[in-house]
Amino acid sequence: MTLYTSDPEPLIDMALKSFQLNNGLFIPAVGIGCWMGSVGDGDHVSQMVKKALDVGYRHVDTAANYGNERSVGVALKETNVPREEIFLTTKLDQNDHGRVQDALETSLKKLGVDYVDLYLMHWPMAFGEDGRVLQPEESPTFVETWKQMELLYFYPGMTKSIGVSNFSIKTLTKLLERASIVPAVNQVEMHPCLPQHDLIEFCQSFNIHLTAYSPIGKHKFAYDPAIVEIAKSHGVTSAQVLLSWGIQRGTSAIPKTLNEERLKENITLVDLGPNEMSVLNGFHQKPGMHRSVCGFHSSELGGSCFGWTYDQLGWRMVEGDSPHTISRKPEFQPYPFASMSVNVATPKPPTILEKIYAQRQKDVEQAKATPGTSPDDLKTYLEMQLAPPLIPLVPRLKSNPSTSTSNPSLSLMAEIKRASPSKGPIAMTVNPAKQALTYAKSGASVISVLTEPTWFKGSLLDMRLVRQAVDSVPNRPAILRKEFIFDEYQIAEARLHGADTVLLIVAMLNQDLLRRLYTYSVSLGMEPLVEVNNASEMERALEVGAKVIGVNNRNLHDFNVDLGTTSRLVDMVQGREVVFCALSGISGPKDVRVYKEQGVNAVLVGEALMRAEDTSKFIRELLEWPEI
Repeated sequence: MTLYTSDPEPLIDMALKSFQLNNGLFIPAVGIGCWMGSVGDGDHVSQMVKKALDVGYRHVDTAANYGNERSVGVALKETNVPREEIFLTTKLDQNDHGRVQDALETSLKKLGVDYVDLYLMHWPMAFGEDGRVLQPEESPTFVETWKQMELLYFYPGMTKSIGVSNFSIKTLTKLLERASIVPAVNQVEMHPCLPQHDLIEFCQSFNIHLTAYSPIGKHKFAYDPAIVEIAKSHGVTSAQVLLSWGIQRGTSAIPKTLNEERLKENITLVDLGPNEMSVLNGFHQKPGMHRSVCGFHSSELGGSCFGWTYDQLGWRMVEGDSPHTISRKPEFQPYPFASMSVNVATPKPPTILEKIYAQRQKDVEQAKATPGTSPDDLKTYLEMQLAPPLIPLVPRLKSNPSTSTSNPSLSLMAEIKRASPSKGPIAMTVNPAKQALTYAKSGASVISVLTEPTWFKGSLLDMRLVRQAVDSVPNRPAILRKEFIFDEYQIAEARLHGADTVLLIVAMLNQDLLRRLYTYSVSLGMEPLVEVNNASEMERALEVGAKVIGVNNRNLHDFNVDLGTTSRLVDMVQGREVVFCALSGISGPKDVRVYKEQGVNAVLVGEALMRAEDTSKFIRELLEWPEI
């Protein structure tokens, strides 16, 4: 009994077939790859891309380190295919892991476009300024680079999707532990001698789409009897069989060829039967087949690539001709061609926190570039001791107008907030200095000043004026910079403008960055308020040694409020030397009483205070304090 059908079946035009990504976009099933075997621009690149677009390709894949983005840009400019019909991918060079935004802007200029559809981290390893390959724990790590890419994703018009390339299960697992956004794509070498069965299964579990480079493998595959027999039975080339196999596994492919006839063949595929798929799924087990066809591998240290060992990369390969077969799962169900879509969908919108984070990243870069406020300038001002005197946060939070009474109440962190993303304008005409003085005279232990300008309508000037207004008040409140902080620069700004403490939001920061910012703030004499929203974030705050932890009852991704959030986390700080605070949503004495009974030490109140007709009276009634 033969494995194959005797009569060729109708060919399938893959030009308009696509796979849906996890953000709603669609990636064409077959694209044109632009790695030409050597670095550099040239007419051959432009001509190949133009021919590919002419015959129906709609995915063009290039990279910064291919050195041919300008040539690809020429083709995009000269083609009659509208830009919005083209799915364009480029990749971050290993030299640019510490400057992702600049790198993408450079790529966009070379390509002559306003945006790409997919931006990939080309490799997990980075190169240092001296050209040295950085080891996995050296900064910037691929996790730190990914956090930069997450920010880029929300810059309007720069990239519609972000993903990775050459990532293994090991490196993806580490990335996903800290990622806010799951990569849309992982582009890797895949062909029958390197089928990546286990990686496919892993990526499918996280809804990460796999794209194959070098999808046809070595030229000798074309002469393998098994592949030749399958091709003959369908009346197609061996390359068409190999590409069909990849697409039916649910992966897209980016073959390359300068030959126009082959370009047409590569997007005209066939529907392979289960037995044919089984033969190709097990092809890597045949003796004499290398697992990788790429030339950047080295035999040093038992196998390495660009300075990382196979173990560091998480690649389970062996030297020589024998394939590595552990955890191989040769039986995969063919991907149904009929389920592939030809539509285009809108990507998942960013959350409010992600929008704010992205905007603040741009704001901070602009501030750093302004003469007189560069990072070096701020460092000099601090060294000249130009920052005003501090008061310690922890003792101040333990003191309020009721601490000397028989029934001490909670301390108050009173906030100055003109507006918010969820409520819009709240008190746009408020005078921050006057409001701060009222708070101070009413017994507030901390005055929180929102300095974010776009959504909350605050500024550093507000904070400086608040500090000046309360400086002469006996036992003055501590000044908190309420901000979306992700850079030491913002902490230095806060110190110079009169803050005694800063807010660090765990949801915004990976653990290394949280620890670094916490340490830097303490080095300037400011014990931070570390904000959490769930048990996992609480564990991270405790791990860095935070002495003041606030639970935000407002989820910063959707801005919904749940006052029970604080209550659910209070047990995690019992018996610890931690000042425990409830943040957001507190509006009346009942809320405060519940928190007091549960062991909360302080509450942060903003909107209710800003809307109060008599602020001092509202504070006394809210905290049940005696008149001052």
